[in-house]
Amino acid sequence: MISIFHRIISKGIFSDTPIGLRDEVRVINSIKVQGAAMVWVAGLLVAYFMPAHWIFLFSVMCIHLCAALLVVYLNSIKLYRTARTIFIVDPAILILALSAYFGLEVNFQYIALVCFLAFVFLFKSRTAYNVRTLAAFMLITLLGTLFLFLFDLRFTELTLDEVRNLRVAAFSLSSGLCIMMGAVLYQSAAKTNARTQETLKVSAQDASILQTISDNMEEAIFKSSVEHGFVYVNEAFARIFGYETKQRMMATHPVNLYNSKVERDSLLARISRQGKVSNVLMNYRRIDGTNFWGRLSCTLIREENNDYIVGTITDITLQQEQNEQLQESEQQLRNAQQLAKLVNWRIYPQEVRVEWSAECAHIHGFLAMDYQDSFSVWIDGLQDIDLEKIEQGIMRASQMNDSFEFGSWYCVPSGAKKYLYYICGLEKNGEYVHWYGTVQDRTELKNQELELISTRQFYQNILDNIPVEAILIDENLNYHYISKNAIQDDEFREWMKGKSNQSYSEFRGPMANSPK
Repeated sequence: MISIFHRIISKGIFSDTPIGLRDEVRVINSIKVQGAAMVWVAGLLVAYFMPAHWIFLFSVMCIHLCAALLVVYLNSIKLYRTARTIFIVDPAILILALSAYFGLEVNFQYIALVCFLAFVFLFKSRTAYNVRTLAAFMLITLLGTLFLFLFDLRFTELTLDEVRNLRVAAFSLSSGLCIMMGAVLYQSAAKTNARTQETLKVSAQDASILQTISDNMEEAIFKSSVEHGFVYVNEAFARIFGYETKQRMMATHPVNLYNSKVERDSLLARISRQGKVSNVLMNYRRIDGTNFWGRLSCTLIREENNDYIVGTITDITLQQEQNEQLQESEQQLRNAQQLAKLVNWRIYPQEVRVEWSAECAHIHGFLAMDYQDSFSVWIDGLQDIDLEKIEQGIMRASQMNDSFEFGSWYCVPSGAKKYLYYICGLEKNGEYVHWYGTVQDRTELKNQELELISTRQFYQNILDNIPVEAILIDENLNYHYISKNAIQDDEFREWMKGKSNQSYSEFRGPMANSPK
C-alpha cells in the first residue's frame, strides 16, 4: 500500500524535471491524495450520523476525488500549471459548497484559512503566476463567504444537534488538514534542507578541489572588480608578476600591472564594449619594474550589481622573443634571397598549382593575388623547355636520387625576358606528388656570357681571316688558341688546344708529312 502511495505522489517527476519542481509536484500530489482520503472519511462519518444529507455529501466527495485524480494526471503529463490551478481552486469550491449547503454557523469556512496558509508556504516563490493563483483562491473564498453572510443563504435547515455535530466535523477536518499539510510540508522542507546541506558539502569539496587545481595551474587566473581591484588570484598569477604571496598580489591595485593607466583604461573600455576579449597581447609590469608579454583572455560578468572581470593571463615573453627572432630571420632570408636572386618554390602538378615565396613571385613577374592562377602562365613562359620534358627530367633524376637542373629563357607576363636556372626535386606521399626546389635569376650572367662569346667570336674571326699565323699560349705553356693560318687542318688544330710544344714534337715525329 505504501509503495502504491509513493508511486502515485511521484507522478509527474521525470529525469529532466528540475529539483525545485520535483519537490512541488510531490507535495501537491501528496496533499491532494491524503486530503481526498480525509474528506471521504469525514464525509462518511457525517453521512452516518446525518443520513438525510448523504446524497449531497457523496456528490461533494466524488467531485473532490475526481479533482484529486485530475491533479495527479495533469502532473503526469507535465501540465504543471493547470494541475496547480485545480489544486488551489478545488478546495475553495468545496468549502463554499459545504458552507452554502449547511450554513456559515457550522464553521466550514475556516478551513479556507488553513488551506490558504498552507498554499502560501508551499508556493512561497513570488512568481507572477503564483501570486495570481493565490489571489484567486483568496478572492473566491472571501467573496463567496461574504455573499453567503449578507444574504444568509443556506439550502437546508439544521437542528442544534446537527449544527453541533457539523461543527465538530469541521473542527476535526480542519485539525486533520493542518496536521497532514504541516507534516507533508515539514517533510518536504526537511528533504530540501538535507539536500541543500549535501549540495553545500559537495560544493565545498568541489571548491576545495578547484582551489587546489587553480593554485597548481601554470596559467594565471584572476577575478577582479572593475572598481575595487582583485577579488581572487591563483599562485601562478602572483608568481608571474613577481609577488611572494597571493595576499600581497590581491592588495595591489590592477593599475600597477600596466605601463600606464591609459593602457588599462583602453583595455577596460574594450571589455565593456565587447563583453569579453580573447588572446589580447599586452605588455605587463612586474613588481621589480621589469616588463613581460602576456596573452589576456577575460569576460565581463555582473554579480550583485557589481561588474567583475574573470580571465587568464599567459606569459609568452619567450614565445614573443622567438617570434621576433623568427620574423627577423625571415626578413634576413627574404633580403638574402632578394640580393642573391635565389628563391624557393613548390609546385603541385596534380592540382595545377604553385607555391612560392614573395621574391620568387617577383622573379617570375607575378603579384600576390596571381599566385593561384600562375601555373599555366609559368609553363607558357618557359621558352627552352616544356612541361613534358620537365616531368621526364624530374622523374629520371628522382629514380637516380639526384636533382634535375635546367636553365631556360623565361618571358614574364609583362613581356620582359629573363634567364632562370632551376634545381628541382620530387617528393611523394602515397599518390600525392609535388615538386620543390630553387630558382635563380641568372639573366645578367647569361647576358655577360653571351656578350663574352660574341666578343670572342668577333676577335677569333679577325685572327682567322688576317694573313698572320697567330697562337695564344697560357701560363703553363700550353696552346690556348691557334688560328687557321697557323694550322689549317681543323681536326689537328682542335687536337693541339691544350697541348704543349713537347706534345706537338712527339706527335709530329712520326707524322713529318702532316700539313701545317
